[in-house]
Amino acid sequence: GLAASALGAVAVAILMTRALRPLGELAASAAEVERTGDPRRRLPQPVAGDEVGTLAATLNDMLASLERARDNERRFLADASHELRTPLTALRGNVAYLARHGASPELVGELEADAERLARLADDLLALSREESAGEPTEVIRLDELVRAASGPRIQPGALEPVAVKGDRAALERALANLVRNAELYGPEGGLITVAAGQQNGVARLTVADEGAGLAPEETEQAFGRFWRGNGDKPGSGLGLAIVRATAERHGGRAYAEGSRFTIELPVLRDFSGSGHRTEAQPSAKGSL
Repeated sequence: GLAASALGAVAVAILMTRALRPLGELAASAAEVERTGDPRRRLPQPVAGDEVGTLAATLNDMLASLERARDNERRFLADASHELRTPLTALRGNVAYLARHGASPELVGELEADAERLARLADDLLALSREESAGEPTEVIRLDELVRAASGPRIQPGALEPVAVKGDRAALERALANLVRNAELYGPEGGLITVAAGQQNGVARLTVADEGAGLAPEETEQAFGRFWRGNGDKPGSGLGLAIVRATAERHGGRAYAEGSRFTIELPVLRDFSGSGHRTEAQPSAKGSL
């Protein structure tokens, strides 16, 4: 009896040691990741497909996500540094010229343009950073009202219907303004810009279209990337559409382009009570976006 008990205890100890060994290896590897701060490292994957194996796979997926986030941050900083270098170089050159030769109306104009470009880039970088780190929006926003508030000599309100989403008003207004500004820059000069809002199958849509040919199919995905410009001689930071995409994704939706039509799709607020009738919007008396 005593010998059998001792033998059983030894067997249990051996089995427990074997069972806990993968956990010990995971703990040691996780400690090494914490020590180095390197998310490229991976935890050992146990051969057995048990709970420990599932835990290891989950932690490795988390490390992979952290690695992608860090790579994206590095690329963003590198791109931002490159974009800032150009206006800063021009500004420094103009200041040096000013110090040697004094001010002239042309030079003052160039300095103001350099400063404006830097300010716009800084504002867009801050807006993008805020969108990517902001929490879930909670306001009830009428997209058709946002469209009615958009006015300008080239803006033509399209078909509207009452549609509400849970959102961040300031962010959605900025996204709409960015789409309108994009149409002004890349659409035909003097052409009309149509802004519309509606819903279908539980999806709310905010659409801006110009009368130009728009993007080629291979450009529709690139256009929403950071610092992408279809035509390099156009003004702007190259972040406008990236901000639109970040805003749409924070609201649980997406942003995409089809030719010259740019659309933000968001989950519709189903318990919103509106008139339900499709109407043509009347131009608003508010300021232009």
